[in-house]
Amino acid sequence: MVVAALLGVVAATTIHDTIARTRPEGSRASTLSIMLGVATLTTVWSDVAVRTAHLDDAIALAAAAGAAGAIARRRPWLAVVLLAVAAGAKPWAIMFAPLALAVPGRDALRRLAALAGLVLVGWLPFVIDEPGTVHAAASFKITNATSSALRALGFANATTPAWVRPAQVLFGLAAAALRVRTGRWHAVLMATVAIRLVLDPAVHHYYTAGLVVGVLLWEGIARPHRVPVVTMLSAVACEATSGAPHYPALAGVIRLLFLVALVILAARTAPMPRRGTAAAPGTDRRTAMGRVRARAGRRPLALRRRARPATFP
Repeated sequence: MVVAALLGVVAATTIHDTIARTRPEGSRASTLSIMLGVATLTTVWSDVAVRTAHLDDAIALAAAAGAAGAIARRRPWLAVVLLAVAAGAKPWAIMFAPLALAVPGRDALRRLAALAGLVLVGWLPFVIDEPGTVHAAASFKITNATSSALRALGFANATTPAWVRPAQVLFGLAAAALRVRTGRWHAVLMATVAIRLVLDPAVHHYYTAGLVVGVLLWEGIARPHRVPVVTMLSAVACEATSGAPHYPALAGVIRLLFLVALVILAARTAPMPRRGTAAAPGTDRRTAMGRVRARAGRRPLALRRRARPATFP
């Protein structure tokens, strides 16, 4: 319980640092927005740390947040290790694997191979001891809740359909890979967790923490000057439709529509600026402006005079 609570602090602090490094605004409004988002995360994290004491989920979410922070610091190999920790704690966290490719470089494929190797090493002792582990994890069945998004989609099976677990991973990996490929790595956690919840037959309260982690990371970077309305709405919508609501069918529809809206937001969000065209992740704006001025200072005097009115009106 204590460890899970501390991991919540780690996740919140890491997300705050990632947002600050990726979008260093330096204004009180931006700081207030981040603090409101972190407060929302802290509130829903209690379901993971206290009410259910799901240490495995806490490890996976904190490691995923740490991987995003490593990407912002341009430390891709640290991200690889943290992604392996996340997948080792919760098999569904393998959906975050494409984040290993978020930082461009010639060693991108080696990073992905290393991640696969680390995940296999982590799970190999369990598979050797009990060869049915993989099948059990893929075919684990739970009750299909009447308020689940899966039922709202029209799948009224009493328990988990056999195709659900593989579909969650495949669709999650595809969405994550596409987000990374299009420069929207900051939306990976939001998109993949939302897809998982759309196809999940359960509606546990502790699921909310994973969704809020992803939405907070995305919103803090994509909407840095605004109140984190989407993050707070995610917490409210997911909590209100979890457990045993009074109108389960309506709750399932609301849950489905909200999660699909998050997936669409992840697809339509503005991509991160490419290195060389804007401040790179982890680069302070003063440093970037200093480089621009230094380049301008190396120009011939005549060109500098001609360019000055257009560049610095």
